[in-house]
Amino acid sequence: MVQTGLIFGLLLGAVLQDWHFNFARQIHNGLTKQSGNGLLSLIVIIVVESAIVAALLLAGVLTIPANPDYAPAATIVGSLLFGLGMWLAHGCIVDNFVQVGNGDLNGLLALLAFTLTLVYYNWGVLSDRLGALNSEQVSDDLFHGRITDFLLCLGILAVITVAWLVWARKQVGWRALVAPLLIGLLAGGAFLANALAHSFGGFAIAGPLLSWYGFIKGHGAGIALSWGMYFTAGITIGAFLVALVKRQFQRRPLTIINLISSIVAGVLMGVGTGLSKGTLTSNGLVYTALFSVQGWLALVFIIVGYSLADWLAHRIKK
Repeated sequence: MVQTGLIFGLLLGAVLQDWHFNFARQIHNGLTKQSGNGLLSLIVIIVVESAIVAALLLAGVLTIPANPDYAPAATIVGSLLFGLGMWLAHGCIVDNFVQVGNGDLNGLLALLAFTLTLVYYNWGVLSDRLGALNSEQVSDDLFHGRITDFLLCLGILAVITVAWLVWARKQVGWRALVAPLLIGLLAGGAFLANALAHSFGGFAIAGPLLSWYGFIKGHGAGIALSWGMYFTAGITIGAFLVALVKRQFQRRPLTIINLISSIVAGVLMGVGTGLSKGTLTSNGLVYTALFSVQGWLALVFIIVGYSLADWLAHRIKK
């Protein structure tokens, strides 16, 4: 059943490409438009995904996990760095996969820099020097197995989302919600697909990339293809197929500035992921749907990091 990861990756890549949905752009729109529709799109994804998780919990397919302890300082600093890298790369890691499907070498450079940075981080080259940020660990287990508490959090978030939709209905048309709804359905369905593959989780990026690195380096020896590995490969293939059919290839010129920006972006997002234990996808979409404190903290400071980079860029231009 791990091959279902390829199907989910293909569908996600196709949706992102076909609807021109870029997570970094959503954050930018959320910060610059009065309706905050970009941030609303992220919340819609989380609510839909969380509703599917709740249904799987009630059906007994999933059990509420005890989230591991986390270090607030490492999560905050790592998420800020990830947000800065997102701004430089014109997207998060998932967006970079889509860029590769578009034939954009800048996205490929960001992905390679991200993966290699994460490899060196996990080898201890970076983690040992940044270990002080992980010294203070706190519990992230809010529910202690109680599904009623999970449903209460979901209900509160759903009410907030509906109220936001009603308030912003004139600025946010129904078409703007199609892609978030589809992504939310895929993200929630990923939990079911992983459960059928005898593992727990949803969308995953960092771990599968590290597995691909080990797989390629070792010529496939000792590493079996996982759900996440199929998933990450499928994103690029899905984006490529849609771009090919619709002739939507969008390549940024590979200038020196873009080359340096892509590499620096990948490094920043790699260090940020190592510190915060996740990307925008895992922390900002998956763990938020599980109502993990770390996930929500990471999402907030990824947005802060992105807005800080945007503010600095405007200051420099002036």
